[in-house]
This record gives sequence, C-alpha cells and structure tokens, in this order.
Amino acid sequence: MTQARNATERPRKYSRWPDFENEVMRAVDPTLKIMNVVLKRQAEIDDDDEETELVRTQFRDELLRRGHDPDTDWVFIPSKTGADWYFSATGERKPVNSASRRINTLGLRELTKSRRNGSPGWAWKGCNTGMRRAIELKRFPSHEQADNGDAASNTGKVPCAQIEGHISD
Repeated sequence: MTQARNATERPRKYSRWPDFENEVMRAVDPTLKIMNVVLKRQAEIDDDDEETELVRTQFRDELLRRGHDPDTDWVFIPSKTGADWYFSATGERKPVNSASRRINTLGLRELTKSRRNGSPGWAWKGCNTGMRRAIELKRFPSHEQADNGDAASNTGKVPCAQIEGHISD
C-alpha cells in the first residue's frame, strides 16, 4: 500500500475523473494495473459513442436519399430496413432481431421502437417534427436534394445538429 502511495511512475493518460482517480489510486495497489482497467473501459465507452454516431449518420443519410428531411419528418422504418442500415453503418451483419436489440442499446434520441399496421420497426422523429403524424418510408431514392442533401436549408428550420445538446459529427 505504501508503495502505491509513494509511486513515482504515473499513468501516461488520465480518465475524465482525475480527482476521483487520484483518491482511489492513493488507497489501492497496484496503481498501474487499475489505471489500465479504467482506460480500457473508457475506450469501450468511446467505441460505443462512435458506433452511435455512425448509425445516426447512416439513418440520416438514408432518409435524405429517400427524400425525407431527418430534422422535420416523423418516419416509420421497418425493422428489416433498420437492420440493413445498421449493417451499412457498421459492417456488422446481424439477424433483424439482433440488429434491433443493438440499435435500441445505442440510445439514438431520434429513434424509438414502434409498430405500424402490426409490423415492428422504428419511428424516426426529427427534432423539429412538431405535431406532424408519422409517414411511411419512401421506397425510392429522391433525386431532388437541395444543397447536397441539406433538406433543412430551404425550410427556415434550424438543423438538429445546431441545437444545443444534440449529438452530431
């Protein structure tokens, strides 16, 4: 224990909670081994955050390709389609039920599990949707995307990415 308190060798990288870590490290031995566990767990969380952003971006891009505005539309996305989009974003092919479970764990604020006409899927609800009703996902890509797909640019609405607290790349 004394060795941990008097250790001159410090970890090269601290986590997001350096004061807490310093208190814990003074009381625990071996410091470096524990610090490595903390850093490994942080990296896993960072990987999840990256996956969330990849999937969010894929869903937004797919909605834009189909002529939807991801910031203002409320769209029902069938589970199979969501699984395909998940695969496109991550390269990880999963059965539809497994992909749906994984998508659900990502915590995308725009997506909620939903049913439409008895079919399972996802409801994408843009941050500027307001009181509009959910619409069906358009089947064919739109060829009329304003400003390289920035559908909100001509609507006068603020894109979700510019709203405080919205996670975006």
